[in-house]
Amino acid sequence: MVKVLIVDDAFAQREQLKNIITDRGYEVLEACDGQEGFELAIKNKNDIALIICDFNMPVMDGISMCKKIKEENILNVPIFMITTESSLELKELGKSVGIKAWLLKPFDPNIIAQIMQKFINKE
Repeated sequence: MVKVLIVDDAFAQREQLKNIITDRGYEVLEACDGQEGFELAIKNKNDIALIICDFNMPVMDGISMCKKIKEENILNVPIFMITTESSLELKELGKSVGIKAWLLKPFDPNIIAQIMQKFINKE
């Protein structure tokens, strides 16, 4: 089954995303910070089709996690950043580490579904 990795320190945010994703037939992996997300990416590198992450998190932020995944060539999948941060500088940095979509909180669940449909090819 196709897996989506959600990395966000807010439990309520992870639950909302999890419901959107599982309703569309995907399996969800969850991490509460960038370090845990990085470790799950390593353990599940052959199964993850998409990563959805927050920027501001304890231990390791979302951009740092994405940068580490890219530098260590762990996996090459689309990454969505869902955050309250909207600076152009951060968005440009995000693009350089593989972030394909930058969405601001609060987000529209239908937008998440549309982006997932665009970037994930169900098996």
